[in-house]
Amino acid sequence: MPPRRRRSPEQARAEILEAAERQMRAVGPGGLRLQEVADEAGLSHPSILHYFGTRRGLVDAVVERGVQRLEADLFELLSQEEGRSDTEGLLQRVAGTLTERGHARLLAWLVLTGEGEPLGTEHTLQAIAQAVHANRVAAAAGTQSPPTFEDTVFVVLLAGLTVFGDALLGTELRRSAGLGDDASAGERFHSWLAQLLAAHSGPTHD
Repeated sequence: MPPRRRRSPEQARAEILEAAERQMRAVGPGGLRLQEVADEAGLSHPSILHYFGTRRGLVDAVVERGVQRLEADLFELLSQEEGRSDTEGLLQRVAGTLTERGHARLLAWLVLTGEGEPLGTEHTLQAIAQAVHANRVAAAAGTQSPPTFEDTVFVVLLAGLTVFGDALLGTELRRSAGLGDDASAGERFHSWLAQLLAAHSGPTHD
């Protein structure tokens, strides 16, 4: 256990969240133990309760922070001229959050157990779709067939559902498809998906 030291409330809260996220990556949300989080963060068990109230409060805070980070990353990319057309870069950001930081497993656990709102905010994907749609409409200026908002929503849903499913079962499904020994198959699939989405999302002409 790290030695206990003085820290600001903000720093203590952030370190608790980091420790909780690491624990959930290792044992899953159902295996999260507050005392183990406290030990890893170098804090007391009552400190966890002081900042988050309950185990559920800590889980909710981890989810909320993950969603906020992902939203911030995506909106930052979408605000940059080169990022607007970087479909593969957008997918990599989402995949990194869902897979490397363990949030796909956490979101699936929340859905299956009915433990709460898995995306933290009700209209997270709608806000992302609105930002993507604004870029698509701007790119289609001068064409006769600008995209509909529903089409953009479906593009965002396809990307989200695919990357989420890949984060949960991608390794197993690729093994079932005969690609289990191909270490780069996952990256190639993401590149292929990005090209598919970019081709569909480009401006159309009548």
